[in-house]
Amino acid sequence: LIFSSGRLISTDILKFEAVPISFYAVIGVILTASIIAYPLAYVLDIPLLHSLLLGSAVPATDPVAVGSIFQRFKIPEKLALIVEGDSLFNDGTTVVLFHLISSLVLIGATFSLAETGASFVWPIAGAFILGMGTGRAIAWLLEVWHDHHTFVPVTLTLILALLTYLLAEDYFYVSGVVTVLMAAIVFVRKHHLRGEGKKNNENAKLLGSIWDYISILANSFSFFALGVETGIHPFNVSLLYVFVAIFVMLASRSFVIYTGGYILGFLDHPLPFTWQNILNSGSLRGAVSAALILMIPHDYPYRETFLCLAFSMISFSLIFLTVLMQAYLKKIRPSRK
Repeated sequence: LIFSSGRLISTDILKFEAVPISFYAVIGVILTASIIAYPLAYVLDIPLLHSLLLGSAVPATDPVAVGSIFQRFKIPEKLALIVEGDSLFNDGTTVVLFHLISSLVLIGATFSLAETGASFVWPIAGAFILGMGTGRAIAWLLEVWHDHHTFVPVTLTLILALLTYLLAEDYFYVSGVVTVLMAAIVFVRKHHLRGEGKKNNENAKLLGSIWDYISILANSFSFFALGVETGIHPFNVSLLYVFVAIFVMLASRSFVIYTGGYILGFLDHPLPFTWQNILNSGSLRGAVSAALILMIPHDYPYRETFLCLAFSMISFSLIFLTVLMQAYLKKIRPSRK
């Protein structure tokens, strides 16, 4: 999922929008998790650290769902980059944060501000370095490999995505999501810069189509798995808890977007109010949140409750926010300027 979305990011524009993307994808994720956790800890009557486990799983937004909506409208390139860049990079931040909280809750690790800070910074910083290295390596391999068979690039990109993730998580202990994202960005940039001619253009289109299909399959499987895991247990969560969970999910995102827009204005990166509305309505939860919730061990006492709440939050965002976003885009009809 991450590789498929990352290959669509333009690095030339990304560097100009690094500030808003970084703010929403890093600070925004931490704030969202915290704002969700406090009310749920009170309502569910569970320790705050445990509610943070659920709060740290759901900030990730779905770049695939947002991108599919954007394809139907004429969206300014800068806005599309911020929305999709935020969705992609906050996936990595969410995974890192979830692993930190789960180590405290599930493993019983001792909290240390210095160690926790280092555990948050290194997985992201190291992932940038590793991802850039593997992306460059595979792009170089395709350049020197003179076999122009159509499926060679497809095979190598599959190897790149899977091997990069395994190297990051199992050997370098950095964020696999951020590593794969950077590998995709660097690979596509280097490979496209070197690729010329009609044959290469045809191969690039085929490569894109195959990865689009892989993305659809992976998304569908994640949602199906969450539905199965939730469905095999009685839905014994009060509707009050569901309403509170959905409300704090929406309220936390709204707070982050509009407060962030105000702060970014002072940092000389102003965002029009209509763009902030689109960012807010585009906060669809997706496959990453579903996958993280499914990783919670079966013997964890609040697993069934978290599964039901996460299923409700993700389903609501994918249905309600999708309709809201499309209605808003039809109403304002943003230009490409």
